Amino acid sequence: MYHYATYEAAQEAGGEDELLNVSITVPRDVDRFSGLVTVAEGLQGIDGLLRTEIAHGKPVLRPDLLGMRAQLVSFRVNSDPVAQIVANLPWISTITFVLVFVRDYERYRNSGATLVRDIKIVVDRIEGLTDRQSERVVEGTRRIADQALRLPQAQAQRLADRLGELRRSISGPNGEAPSIHTDDS
Repeated sequence: MYHYATYEAAQEAGGEDELLNVSITVPRDVDRFSGLVTVAEGLQGIDGLLRTEIAHGKPVLRPDLLGMRAQLVSFRVNSDPVAQIVANLPWISTITFVLVFVRDYERYRNSGATLVRDIKIVVDRIEGLTDRQSERVVEGTRRIADQALRLPQAQAQRLADRLGELRRSISGPNGEAPSIHTDDS
């Protein structure tokens, strides 16, 4: 049974002590407060997912993992909004999981190679990661996805639905993924 937090799954790949300056640009016009709230809720949702454990079939936030959240350095409200954060590789694995897993999780139950290929496509779009960091993010994301795929069907579907909400909140109006880059390499 899935019984440890997303962070712990990603942490197994390493990189929890490696803090990076990360910039996330969300491809959308924010001309209403509701748009701003949507983007902020999406990024907050990723922080929450990082600390979520599925115990006894229900998601539970782990207070002992509060310190693993990304640290917000700045948030520019414009078109396109940009969040500057300090985060570690497990956090980057979590946002990668959100961007990958929601697309077609059923297909991943049958093909681990397809999952890894799709993860690599998303990670290759993250500018500024070293080869070693990219490998750790791919592995961390794969470990998170492996845990999610062990969930019973109904729980996996609820998780995919929640990930869909998160993905939509940090994506453009036509589903364009956010632009992510680091400047620490």
